[in-house]
Amino acid sequence: MKTILSIAAALGLAACTTTTAVADAAADGTYRVVAIDGAGLDDFLDLRLVVDATTITFPAACGGYGWTYQIEGTRIATSRRQGPSAECLARARVHHAVFDTAAAIDGASSMVHTDDRRLVIEGGGHTVMLFAQ
Repeated sequence: MKTILSIAAALGLAACTTTTAVADAAADGTYRVVAIDGAGLDDFLDLRLVVDATTITFPAACGGYGWTYQIEGTRIATSRRQGPSAECLARARVHHAVFDTAAAIDGASSMVHTDDRRLVIEGGGHTVMLFAQ
């Protein structure tokens, strides 16, 4: 009975949010990282991603990150084309949210739009929620 209630609750929550395959909705734009693994980020971090039809750019500390990606429906495959220099990272104090965001994109398996101008990327053991700017 407990399992049936858990499944029913999960289905009810899923029905409350509409998602759209990124291929069906233009993802181009600048997005602010608003949550990682369900925890909201402080506004002072001001982490942003720039997404176009084939690339994701994360202008973060030490030169930032960049990926190319291919998407089919909600399934995404990424390939890192740029990353921060190891020398800079050894000297800089970089917030863990930068690394968690990069890990999610490195290992991304899905990317979807929600009905409230958000883009959700899942993978690499992390879920990153972005809000369109």
